Order: sequence, then C-alpha cells, then structure tokens
Amino acid sequence: MWAMDGIMAELLTHETLFPGESGAEVMYNICRVLGTPTERTWSEGLYLASNIKYRFPDFHGVKLSNVLPSASPDLSNLISGLLAWDPCMRPAATEALQYPFFNTCYHVSRPLCYEPETVDCSLILGPPGFKLPLQHEFLRKQEIWKREVSLAVLKERIL
Repeated sequence: MWAMDGIMAELLTHETLFPGESGAEVMYNICRVLGTPTERTWSEGLYLASNIKYRFPDFHGVKLSNVLPSASPDLSNLISGLLAWDPCMRPAATEALQYPFFNTCYHVSRPLCYEPETVDCSLILGPPGFKLPLQHEFLRKQEIWKREVSLAVLKERIL
C-alpha cells in the first residue's frame, strides 16, 4: 500500500514523491515530508533502527497539502493514510477503496471498453507533452489491430 501512494502522487505531480539516488537519500526525503517516526507513529521501526544503530533524519514534517497542492482533500486524506509510518496502521486495499476519493469510481456512466477506431486519442492522452508519443503508439497499435481483424475475417471467409 505504501507504493500505491507514491504512484498516486507521481501521477498527480509527474515527479517522484520521495526522490533519491540512494536509500539514505530516499529516507531523508521521507522524513522531510512525514517527519521523523516517533514512538506513537512507529515504535517497532524505532526499535528495529536502534538494533542496527540507525538514526532517522530529524524532521518535524510538512503538511501534505504543501507537497501535493493540487490534490483534492479526499486524495490528500487517502495518501495520508497510505503514508503511515507503521505498516499496520495503513489501510488494506479493501479499506482504502472505502475512502471518499474512490466514491466516484463506483458510478461509471460510459462504456469501459471501446473499439479502437472509435477512440478519440485526445480524450485519453493527458497533457500535451504526452500526446504525441502516446498518440503515435496508439495509432500504431490500432493499425496492427485492424490488420489482425482483417486477416481473421479473411481466413474465416476462405475456410
């Protein structure tokens, strides 16, 4: 579930939530955002760290809204839950799906699947910087699909 919040944040910001070239750098950035774990937030982690003589970087943490300013309150609430230091305090997948952020996902008003030739690429390709390479790939795959379907129809008619 920890990775889920990283993916969601990265989709939102187009940046890694906790960047780093090494484990130490990543941990530094995690502590910078979440604050140093405490007895209340992750007593077992502190115990494990003390066993290997590790000391977490000392930070108070920041508001998630400062790190993800474009996140809706519902998304911020979900990501905050997924970012709990203590893995036992993070919601399980089924619990996470109960968060208000996912409420709109249960009411799909359009078909979930389209025939490739009916899809308007501009609706699904996101920001303009992504559009050209993705549209090229989509159109390439669409042509392959059409050829495969044509071959299948031709074989069916011949046989």
